[in-house]
Amino acid sequence: MCRFITAVVPAGFDLLASKVLLERHEMSFTEISNPFVQSQLGGDQYLRATRCMCDCDSALGSAAQPQGAAQKAVPDLAEIARLRKKGWSQHKIDRWLAEKSGSLERHKKHSEREAELTLWRNFIGDLLSEGAAKRLGLLLHTYSGTLQSEQVQIKRFEKLALSDLSENALLAMEEDVVYTVSEN
Repeated sequence: MCRFITAVVPAGFDLLASKVLLERHEMSFTEISNPFVQSQLGGDQYLRATRCMCDCDSALGSAAQPQGAAQKAVPDLAEIARLRKKGWSQHKIDRWLAEKSGSLERHKKHSEREAELTLWRNFIGDLLSEGAAKRLGLLLHTYSGTLQSEQVQIKRFEKLALSDLSENALLAMEEDVVYTVSEN
């Protein structure tokens, strides 16, 4: 079983014209022919979104995964705010987070997750602002079969404005929900 991030774009999305944008953001859209999923998308295109073998270690949706499936990526934000109010520097807070987690390795993972979330936010922002698509949907699912044959039952469709696409929103993504981001 592997987790994959897939994308939903409007019909007529030009993969070839978007190639430079995708490469700039280390993405690689590949069409997926899955009649079961496509029947739920109202004519939109269904695409594999990343270059990775799988997306099991992705930060997207990591806060929504059950304990043990992924380490919690969201630190206690209230505690961090309290420390900032006390005058703690970001460096000191980072060291405290590393110590609190019990290892520097976990802190490194957190930094990698932050970098991934920034990559996703920048990619989606550029995709929309450069006019490559009017909207982009993201769907997370842990597959037990192939991307072409898995019968993914979409739970619901959620709309987000680009301005609301925070790191916490990306971390909290649930599986089998299409999160559609547009500029407004």
